[in-house]
Amino acid sequence: MPKPGLIGKSISFGIGKNRQTISIVEKIAKGCFGSVWKACHKDQTYAVKVVGYAKMDERDKKLLANEVNCLREITQPASGIPGIPRYYDRYIDNDNGKLYIIMQYIPGKTLKELGDDVDKLAVTRSLLQIVKKLHKAHIAHRDIKPSNIIWCAEEQQAYLVDFGFACQIKPNEPIPDIAEFPVGTPYYTDYVTRKLDKIRIEKRLKPMDMWSVGVTLYEFWVGKLPFNTACIDSADDIFTIQKRNKIYTARTKNKIINAIINELLSNNAFCRGKARQMSYWSYLETSDILDVLSEDLFVCKLPPEQLEKLIKYVKR
Repeated sequence: MPKPGLIGKSISFGIGKNRQTISIVEKIAKGCFGSVWKACHKDQTYAVKVVGYAKMDERDKKLLANEVNCLREITQPASGIPGIPRYYDRYIDNDNGKLYIIMQYIPGKTLKELGDDVDKLAVTRSLLQIVKKLHKAHIAHRDIKPSNIIWCAEEQQAYLVDFGFACQIKPNEPIPDIAEFPVGTPYYTDYVTRKLDKIRIEKRLKPMDMWSVGVTLYEFWVGKLPFNTACIDSADDIFTIQKRNKIYTARTKNKIINAIINELLSNNAFCRGKARQMSYWSYLETSDILDVLSEDLFVCKLPPEQLEKLIKYVKR
């Protein structure tokens, strides 16, 4: 029986003594522009994204080149962001019109696949830290959603994957034309902010990411999307729901989580992730938040003055 797809194919990458050959063993995911495969070399495991570029139009080729450049820059040891799979190399098969991107393999499940037995606080904390650091590096992911987040239970670390739509806008540098490309997955895309044409695009990208995080976390904690999907037939319907603020309010057992999700889903795009919310993210980045979010909400080790502010915020 013939092996399906690319299983058994060998790919060589690296230079000199670091050159090695890996063999594709299993298909693990499929996306808009290609598929992701598991590959092995001795006791090492890799993820290989395979993209057929030959039939791509110029827009998609620019996005593909940008994905490689973003991954190369943000995953190197000196500047790597925890929670972003490391980029190793890429291999171009001109004969078959395919590009192979070799990356770190992340064992785990996506947020779509996780059950209720997972530590949701740890997942949330990890995801928020990744997005903050990514934005600090002037990169917007532009396709944050449950299927693009892998939880590695062994490391207790979330990983944000698929940078096919990512965009980096560095200060004092020209804005790449891909920044204006309308990309993203419908239910997780902030269409209202996208259409604020009077505001420069570099000011809109990060708030749009924050909206995607809000929808993702709402679905992760509540088990459904934060709006009525039965009345949605197109992106215009999502725009109308968001514009009219017909977004469900998060009401989980954890009031701080509710506060964060609801602010991420604020109609005021430029308040998402700003001063007040960032201060509550800081609570999530310490072990003390585990006490704050326990059933006894106000039993924790936070300094009295910080606890007082937190209590006032939760009770208002």
